[in-house]
Amino acid sequence: MTARVYIPDHEYKERIQRAARLVADKGLDVLIVNSNEADYANARYFSGFWPLFERAGVAITPAGDAALMVGPESSVYARDFGKIDKQFTLMEYRESANPSYPELKPNTYREVFKALGITGSKLKIGVASLLD
Repeated sequence: MTARVYIPDHEYKERIQRAARLVADKGLDVLIVNSNEADYANARYFSGFWPLFERAGVAITPAGDAALMVGPESSVYARDFGKIDKQFTLMEYRESANPSYPELKPNTYREVFKALGITGSKLKIGVASLLD
């Protein structure tokens, strides 16, 4: 039997903590790291989740708290594979055909930020991704 090669869960937490120090050093309230189906490495690096045909993002606070943000069709997949406990479904991360999902009650960035303890109306938000 061959040993399974994988990234241990604690490594994702350590990556978030290292990024959180950079967020604090830059004086940001939050950093949003985005990915899409063509360039998924950013979100996957912090969360273990990669979008297949939608977008995904990870919000990281200076305190080291994080949230995974996904599109409507990725919610179940994200719960199965994501290594971040706080997960949210946002319309901003839906696939490029821009479906409406009339039955969905999506989350908002404000709800994500509130869950991370970020309040205020004039936030300093860093965005990381070449394509976003």
